[in-house]
Amino acid sequence: MKHLFNLILLISFSLLTHAQVANNKVVTTAVIETHTPDLDQSMGIVTKFIKEHNVVLISQESSRAKFKADFYVAKADYTEFLTLIPSLGYLDNKKISTSSSNREEKSYELEIAYYKQQKEAYEKELKNSEPGTERYDSLWDKVRYYEKQVYNTERIVLRNQKITSYRIKITIIDETVDLNSRQVTWVNMPGAEYVFFMPEMPQDNISAKYYSGYSLKYLFTRGKSFAQLTTLKEFSDELADEDRYSELFILDFGQDFYSKYFGRGQNKFLNLYTGYTLGVIFATGIVSKQFNFFLSPAIGLELFKNKYFLFDIKTEYFVPIKENKNLRGIMLRGSFNFVF
Repeated sequence: MKHLFNLILLISFSLLTHAQVANNKVVTTAVIETHTPDLDQSMGIVTKFIKEHNVVLISQESSRAKFKADFYVAKADYTEFLTLIPSLGYLDNKKISTSSSNREEKSYELEIAYYKQQKEAYEKELKNSEPGTERYDSLWDKVRYYEKQVYNTERIVLRNQKITSYRIKITIIDETVDLNSRQVTWVNMPGAEYVFFMPEMPQDNISAKYYSGYSLKYLFTRGKSFAQLTTLKEFSDELADEDRYSELFILDFGQDFYSKYFGRGQNKFLNLYTGYTLGVIFATGIVSKQFNFFLSPAIGLELFKNKYFLFDIKTEYFVPIKENKNLRGIMLRGSFNFVF
């Protein structure tokens, strides 16, 4: 009799464990973010896929600058959607993860219990408040809020009971709007730079053939925006001239912009970019001095970068306002910045 009881207990435990394993479904989630020059076209591809396939849509929203969709699909449809990603624009981020459905259900259960507890607490306070007062209206809003949260979370739980094991969360960003709407990412990256300047048409009493020197470069956005303080001295072999500007002091501000066709600055190596700097220059000689403004268009290449370091080379065409003919020319820069 004892053996029979143990056998029944073992069978019951096995059935219970099997049921728990069967219910504990593993959900594979693909989180995808792309940038596109044609948001309407990319959005149309996703909405057409949603209409033509048997998906369980959780949410979908769109604006002038962004489209987002969150839905469950069958395995075959999941694989098919991943093949559509290149047609949605430039892939900025793709993350695939797995999670236990039981874990999600327990999380939702805890949320529902919390929302109900808060709702009941505010309902008790509401009964002791006088209708028509500001406090009564505030408590009423709180009750409605938590009531809505309970409803929405319970609806998600019911919907999840019908879902398959594959989930897609897609975000498509309009790159033509993104430059203006993207949140600025501030960084603190000081650094140093070697600078070589070669005026295009040097004149003995104005400019030397070559200048070289160093710069302090401070990078303050990951975008990237920066400020520089540069000092240059002539080092060519011309005859001495008291009127010639032998030293150049430069203070400027600049910005660099990555190409959407060459990785958007996301690569560790060889990120191509264009940019500009503008600022002031104070040129001095033995008996001469001049205060001037300038603008420099630039093209550069990030040789290597990660979260902590940046090695960069750049070519600028230096264009001053005064003495434009004899001071404009090619400026070469090589810099190193680090997170501080």
